[in-house]
Amino acid sequence: MTQHVIDHASQVGSRRATRSAYLALAYTLLIAYASLNPFSGWRAPEGGVFAFLGVWPRYLTGFDLAINVAAYVPFGLLVGLALTRRLRHPELRMLVTLAGAALSLTMEALQGFVPGRIASLADLLTNTAGCAAGALAAPWLRSPRFHALAAKLRDELFLEGRVVDWGVALLALWLFAQVNPSLPLMASWRPQLLPAFLPQPFNFGEMSSALLNTLAVGALLSALMQPARRFPVYFGAFLLALAATKWVSAQFLLKPGLMLDWLTREAVLGTVYGLVIAAVVARAARLRVQLGIAAGALGASIALASLVRPEVASPAGVLTLFGWRRGHLSSFTGLTQWLAVLWPYLALLYLARFFRRLGTGSRSP
Repeated sequence: MTQHVIDHASQVGSRRATRSAYLALAYTLLIAYASLNPFSGWRAPEGGVFAFLGVWPRYLTGFDLAINVAAYVPFGLLVGLALTRRLRHPELRMLVTLAGAALSLTMEALQGFVPGRIASLADLLTNTAGCAAGALAAPWLRSPRFHALAAKLRDELFLEGRVVDWGVALLALWLFAQVNPSLPLMASWRPQLLPAFLPQPFNFGEMSSALLNTLAVGALLSALMQPARRFPVYFGAFLLALAATKWVSAQFLLKPGLMLDWLTREAVLGTVYGLVIAAVVARAARLRVQLGIAAGALGASIALASLVRPEVASPAGVLTLFGWRRGHLSSFTGLTQWLAVLWPYLALLYLARFFRRLGTGSRSP
């Protein structure tokens, strides 16, 4: 019995390490996208590829430093979680920190070719510090005490199965995309606004986008949660956390007069309607129906976006809403907008996999 428990724990740990490795690879691609966007107009840097190593930036803000540190913490954490079963802790921290430094050095060197981007020694150092912080946290997150606490919380809230874990990660990805305060609440895109001196008509497309996204996210969350849990309470808490995160990012990034620009009447109405419908679906529908409703809402959201795409504001136009216009901001807005548009497609692929994993007549995947 003891050997069986040990073997089971080893298999679970191996699966988690593999999942962390996949997430680390995905996050590396996101870093590359954010660092090297736009992917056009590249030219040879003046003074050589690594000339930035000998220059300290003239202007440097605390917010700039914090962004650089925070950007590489998830990389260090995910790589550390993928390797923590294979290396002793001091070796793990050193190896992961060096990997983060190598990635940051590569990105900074390539940024010298990108128009409008400035490679910086300060960026390299702060990125490496963020990676080191993530590497320090990885062994602690693998500790038996934290693992037992996280496993208990996860099992109390969600169904069993690896496919459910990927669904929770997908919801976290949506939450990250919504951090962008230039996107209206629960919307995937921002329509092109009329000049400020003209009255803004009610935009039914924006309201429909918020409604469909709220319904899709809510139906997906209800499908992942344990049936005994009170879905409206937890989904309401999820929406409040999303709104609070968007409000905080707006305080830092948007111009003073536009800090509540994401809280449009269309977005609020669409979110409220979507919450009500999702609550009814969670209470009355079976698991397969919930997944089908989520897929239908996602398909309608994609179709709506294709119909209104000519109205969507360009990333350059969206930047006029912001009061901080560094290169990192351009990458941040582009990345989050790209994720918001791509998310329905990722969710549809996930739902297709979820359907295949369901057993006949069984709620658990």
